[in-house]
Amino acid sequence: MATEAELEEVRSRLLGMIDESRIVLTRIERPSEEVVQGFLSLTDLASSVSDVLDQLGIGGAVPASVLSPVIAGKRICGPAITLRYAKVEIGRASCRERVSSPV
Repeated sequence: MATEAELEEVRSRLLGMIDESRIVLTRIERPSEEVVQGFLSLTDLASSVSDVLDQLGIGGAVPASVLSPVIAGKRICGPAITLRYAKVEIGRASCRERVSSPV
């Protein structure tokens, strides 16, 4: 879990959607520019990285057929943050239902 000091540094940017006790990291290690440029120089970045992850026995890669580009012809490379959402019941309606219901 992140320390109180770490949370204090980012608290103004939190939206209150995740209980602070569930926040593990507040600082994400960034790869060097050399590493980023190395990945971006690969012709087929997604397939190359996916193949290497498969060879290392690391599953869970999302295929390009599922994760399509937002802007055609553009690529990104860098760290990603994974979130896990859990359904929480509040009274008779779930949080998701309350958020998506018209006011």
